[in-house]
Amino acid sequence: VIATITNSAKQVWVDPKERSRFTRLLEKEGRVHGYECQYRRKDGTKIWVWLSSQAVRAPDGSVAYYEGFIKDITRRKQTEHQLQERSEQYQRANLALKEKQTALREVLASMEADKRLIGEQVVSNVEKVILPLLRSLSQGLSRPQAKTLEQVEAGLHEIISPFTHKLSRQFASLTPGELKICNLIQSGLGVKEIAEI
Repeated sequence: VIATITNSAKQVWVDPKERSRFTRLLEKEGRVHGYECQYRRKDGTKIWVWLSSQAVRAPDGSVAYYEGFIKDITRRKQTEHQLQERSEQYQRANLALKEKQTALREVLASMEADKRLIGEQVVSNVEKVILPLLRSLSQGLSRPQAKTLEQVEAGLHEIISPFTHKLSRQFASLTPGELKICNLIQSGLGVKEIAEI
């Protein structure tokens, strides 16, 4: 095999510049241990190798030749690459999950805001429309009629009171972050815009 190699930089090293970096490092340090790079097999396929080499010097101090070990680490590199891909897939899936959680929180916050608005509208209608009408009807009524009207008014208060308290409790159960998201949604921001804040 060695006899067929006429130019190792081009025939053996996948990247000839990598060979230049390696030899410069070897000349500077005298030895290199654990250098990882790509070689080319005789059939042209690329492999990853682990090099451990040292320069053997001539009596005049110049580099006579290099000696060392080469280990094929292609399988290890493939495994590392697969692990990296899986890690990236996990990160993408995790990001997608976070976006879905944000969207879900946005929907829930919107629902809570809608409930609160409905509650406020019901209370407002009862207090500003129905109760004033009932009070205006109370003038000139007999004692039994006035008593019935008072019961109707008390019943209305009873109906709206738990409803508004329940909405207030549900709205209060949101975290400060969820309340902030709810306010951002009401101001017209979308999921991506909220995520950037």
